[in-house]
Amino acid sequence: MAPEPSRGLALWLAQGLGAGRVPVAPGTAGTLAAVPLYLLLAQLPAWGYLLATAAVALAAVPVCGAAARRLGVHDHPSIVLDEIAGFLVAMAPAPAGW
Repeated sequence: MAPEPSRGLALWLAQGLGAGRVPVAPGTAGTLAAVPLYLLLAQLPAWGYLLATAAVALAAVPVCGAAARRLGVHDHPSIVLDEIAGFLVAMAPAPAGW
């Protein structure tokens, strides 16, 4: 189900390492795929979490754009890196360990 990175690194990343390729509710699957990343990043000090979240969000712009061009569809449902970045942003004010 998950595409191999050799088929296009941008597409693989934009599809949340394959999470966006589930046939039902790919955006929800992308958000669920963000939970382990959040739990990992939540161990960082606040500035580290914010820096990592900003890096993911900023990287998502060109990565999702490249994936959309490869798929030939603007905002294809399988592109979930924006959901992953959005989840990290939304969880930023949550207390550590919440």
